[in-house]
Amino acid sequence: MLLLLFVHSSVCPKFVTRRAGAHRDDRDPPHSAARRRRCTTARRRSGCADARATTTRDDARTNARTGRASTDRDTNDAQGVPTDIASALHAHASEALSPDDADGAAGDFAETQRLRDAATTSANEGSEDVEAFAEYYRALRALESRIPISEGAGHARVEFEWFDVGRGVKAAPGTIASRDAEYEKCAVLYNYAAALSRRGAREANAGRSDEGIKRACAAFQQSAGAFEMLADVSERKLGQFAASADVGRDFCETMIKLHLGQAQECFYEKAKAKKSSHAIVSKLAQQARVYYEDALEGAGKLVGYLDEDLTQYLNFKRAYVGAEAFRLAGKIVLDADETNVGPAVARLRQARDLLAQTIRDARVVSSDAELERTKKFIDEVIAPELKAVERDNECVYMERVPKFEDLPALAAANMVKPIQPPAEHLSPVDVKLFQSIVPDSGAKALSRYTEMVDELIRNETDTLAMASDEARVALREMELPETLIALSTPVPLGGDLEERVGAFRSSGGAGALSASLSRVDELNRQCSNIVQTIRETLDTEAAEDAASRAVHGEGAWRREASSSKNREMMQVLKRYEVDLEVATKSDTQLKERLEGAGGVLEVLSEENIKNNAPTLTQPLALLEDDASVASEMQATLEDLEAIGNERAGIEELMRKTKSEDNILTKLMAQSGESLDALFKEEMKKYDQSKDGVMLNISKQADALSRLRTLHEKFVTIYDIEALRRDVESHEHSVRHALSIVGDLRSGMEQGVRFYSGFLDAARRTLTDVQEYASARRLEKEAIAEELRVQKARADERAAQMATQMNQMHFHQPPPPPQQYYHPSAPAYPSPAYGAQPPPPHWQNQPGRYANWENQS
Repeated sequence: MLLLLFVHSSVCPKFVTRRAGAHRDDRDPPHSAARRRRCTTARRRSGCADARATTTRDDARTNARTGRASTDRDTNDAQGVPTDIASALHAHASEALSPDDADGAAGDFAETQRLRDAATTSANEGSEDVEAFAEYYRALRALESRIPISEGAGHARVEFEWFDVGRGVKAAPGTIASRDAEYEKCAVLYNYAAALSRRGAREANAGRSDEGIKRACAAFQQSAGAFEMLADVSERKLGQFAASADVGRDFCETMIKLHLGQAQECFYEKAKAKKSSHAIVSKLAQQARVYYEDALEGAGKLVGYLDEDLTQYLNFKRAYVGAEAFRLAGKIVLDADETNVGPAVARLRQARDLLAQTIRDARVVSSDAELERTKKFIDEVIAPELKAVERDNECVYMERVPKFEDLPALAAANMVKPIQPPAEHLSPVDVKLFQSIVPDSGAKALSRYTEMVDELIRNETDTLAMASDEARVALREMELPETLIALSTPVPLGGDLEERVGAFRSSGGAGALSASLSRVDELNRQCSNIVQTIRETLDTEAAEDAASRAVHGEGAWRREASSSKNREMMQVLKRYEVDLEVATKSDTQLKERLEGAGGVLEVLSEENIKNNAPTLTQPLALLEDDASVASEMQATLEDLEAIGNERAGIEELMRKTKSEDNILTKLMAQSGESLDALFKEEMKKYDQSKDGVMLNISKQADALSRLRTLHEKFVTIYDIEALRRDVESHEHSVRHALSIVGDLRSGMEQGVRFYSGFLDAARRTLTDVQEYASARRLEKEAIAEELRVQKARADERAAQMATQMNQMHFHQPPPPPQQYYHPSAPAYPSPAYGAQPPPPHWQNQPGRYANWENQS
C-alpha cells in the first residue's frame, strides 16, 4: 500500500507525447483503466522543445509534439521538435541594436537554444534532474534583461507554445501559445517543480528506508516551494493575463497543499515504522489530513479544469490518514484509561464512517487501487478493532458512546513547510551569457551605482583626512613629540635653520668665506695693475710731448698739448683711482669683519651646534609615578602612529573593493525590478571599510584624550618653559651667525661683481689709452720729421734769400690730431661694498647696493 501511495503521489512520474492539435476525443476515455492508472496530479509539459517561435521577420509557426502525465506509457515515446529561437533573437538584435552586436551575441543565442533543447529532453523523458530546467531558467532571466520578449513595442517577438496540464472540459484542447518570456519562465518553473516531485516519489519508493523517506520528504517540500515561487512569479508578472490556469494561484496552491500533505505523510510513515507513541503518530496523520483537505478544497475551485481522478485521489488520501488519526485517537484514550471505552468506540466508528462515506462517494470502478486499499483498511483494521471494543463495552464496561460532535478536535503536529529554491540556484548573476549586450537602462543604473560608491569612498576618505588633521593639530599644540624626544635627544634646529646650516657647511663653511675674500684681493690687485698701467702710459706720453715742445719751441711744435688732449682720459683715470681706493677700503673692512666674526662662525660648526643643542632636563626629585608618564606618553604616541598607518590600509581596502565590485550581471538580473534594494544590499560590501573608519576615528579619539591627560601631568613635572627659552636662545644664536655669514657673503659677492665690472671697464680704457699713446707717438715723429725737413730746406734756401726776398714759404697747417678716445661713464658697480650693513630700520634708505647700481 505504501508503494502505491508514493507512486500515486508523484506530480509527474512520466511523460508521453501527443501531436499538437489532437482532438480531446483521441485521448483515453475519462474512466478508462489507463486514465485511472495515471498520476492524479498531471505535470507540466516541457515547453522548450514543444514551443513555437515567432520572429520579428515572419510569423511562421513550427508545430511541436508534446506529452501528458501518465503511468501507462513508456517515457521513450516522448518526442519534440525544437523551435528555432536563436534565429529569431539574432534577427531582433540586428534590427534593435546593430548587426555587429547581433553577431557578437550569436554564440549566446546558440547556447540558449541548446539549453532550451536540453530542458525539452528532460521534460519529455520525465527526468528528475532539475538542473536542466534551472539552467534554462537562469538563461531566460539573463536574456530578458537584455532583450525583452513580449508584445510590447520594440520587444522581441518569440512565440512559446505549451500543452495545458488540465484534463477537464475547461482545459485547452490544443496548444497554448504566448509571446511573453514571463509565461515561458512560469512553464519552465512548473517543470522544475514536477522534477522535484518525481524525485520525491522515487526516493519514497526506494525500499522505504529512513534515508529514502527523509530525501523524499525534502523533495516534496522543495517541490511545494517551487510551486509557491511559481504562484508568486505568475501573480506578479502575469496577473490575470496568464495564458493558462496551470500557472495561476489557485492551481499552484492546490499543488502546494498536495505536496506538503505527501511530505507530512512521510513523517507519519516514519513515525509509524519506528513504533512511536499513538499520540505522535495521530498528530502527524491529522496534519496530513488537513493538508489533503486543503488541497481538495483548492481542487474544488478548479472543477471542470482538473481531472476528476485528482479529486478522487485526494478524497481517498484524506479519508485514509483521517481514519488513521481517529483510530489512533481511540487508542490514546484507552492507553490513558482502559475502562474509558466509550470515546474509543466513537473514534473507531468515526473512522469507519469516514471511509465508508468516501467509498460511497467515489465514482470509480470496483477494481480501482485506491478503492480496494480503502476497503481493505476497513475490513482488516478498522472493523476488527471496532468489533472488539464494542464487545468489551457491551459485556464489561457498558460506557456511554458519545456523539461525534461531542468529541474534542484532534491535535495536529505540522512538520513540513514549502522550501523555495535557493536564490542563487535560479539567479542569473553567474550566467556568462549576453554580457556583450548592455542596454541603456543597465548602463545608467551602473553609472548611478558607481556614483554612490564614489561618494561613499570620498566621504570616508575625507573623514580620515580630517582625523589626520585633527591629530596633527593636537600634537602641534602639545609640542609633541619634540618635547618628549628632548628628554633623550638634543632638540634639533627648527624651521629652515637646519637646512641653512647644512648649506653653509656644504659650501665650505668659514674657509669658503676666506677663499672668497682672497679672490676679491686678487681682483683688486689686477685692477690696481691696470690702473697703474693707464697712469704710466698717459704720464709717459705727456712727458714725451713736453720734451718735444721744449726742444722745438712752442711756435714750431704746433700740435695740442697732452694735458689738453688727454683731459677726459685723466678724469676717467682719477675716477678709477678713487673707486679703487674706496673698494680697497671696503676690502679692508670685509677682512676686518671676517676676522672679527671668527667666534660667531664657530657657532655654526657641527660640534658646537651639537654641544649647544638644548635638552629637557629631568627634575632632581622624580617620583616613581611621575617617571612613568614619559613612557606612557611614548606608548600613546606609538598608538597614534599605528592608528594613522591603519588609514592607508582602509583606503586601500576601499579601492580594492571598488575594483572588484562588478554588479552588472546583478543589475541585468533585476529585470525591471526596483534597484534600490539591490543597491542597498551591494553597498553593504563597503560596511567593512566604513566600520574600519569609525573604529579608527574612535581609537584616535581615545588615544588623544589619553595623551592630553598625560601631557597635563608631563608639563607639571618637567620645566617646558625653560626648554622653550633654551631652544629660542640656541636658534637665535644660530640665526645671528647665519645672518653674519649672509652679510659677509653678500659683501664679497658685491666685491666680485664690482671688480669684474671694473676690470672690464679698465681693460677697455687701457686699450683706448694705449691706442692714444701710440697715435700721439706717431704724430710726434711725423711732426719732428717735418721740422727737420723744414730746417734743411731753410738752410738750402738761405743762399737764395737775397734773390728771393719777396718770396715767402708757406706751409699748410698740420691736420688736426685724430680722436683716439671717447670717454664714457664707468660700467661697473659701486666700490663701497665692505662697510657694515645698515641696521634693519635703515632698510628703506639707499644702501651700498643701490649706490653701486646707480654708479654702474
